[in-house]
Amino acid sequence: RERVPVAAELVLDGFSLLSKSYPPTGLARDGASSAYERIPVSPGQHQLTVRLRDSRRVEGFDYEENISINLRSGQNFVIDFRDNPGRFVFK
Repeated sequence: RERVPVAAELVLDGFSLLSKSYPPTGLARDGASSAYERIPVSPGQHQLTVRLRDSRRVEGFDYEENISINLRSGQNFVIDFRDNPGRFVFK
């Protein structure tokens, strides 16, 4: 019943910003994994790649998305993941 940790990776303009694993919550380790990271980024136009693995596979990722973003100075940019239908949400 225990869930596997969720692996996440963020690449901005070809440079790795984050490569981390997040354990499941709950006493039985069967709850959702959650992550909160604050990563300062310079304003302007960027290419962002987001990857996530929530399976027992050893290599690669289950989900990946590449987007162009234009960040303003002082802007908060949020990346969320919805497991149904399995997609990233950018806010």
